[in-house]
Amino acid sequence: MIKLFRDVVRGLGYLPGYGEHPGLLWAALFPVFGAAAAGWRGAVGVALFTWPLVLIGAVDRARSYDRDQREQG
Repeated sequence: MIKLFRDVVRGLGYLPGYGEHPGLLWAALFPVFGAAAAGWRGAVGVALFTWPLVLIGAVDRARSYDRDQREQG
């Protein structure tokens, strides 16, 4: 569980050769758009849909980075 949390934190940040997480800005903006369209329920609904996808992507980025580092040397 600690490794998963560590991978999420690393994947959300900057990784050399990978850059910043590409979906982080949109994941922050989509709940704002949902709030504009449907109030707080829209914001919560959109966040419940988008943030799990972003967190899964962050774990994948961190583990792909680790795999690439192992393969390089």
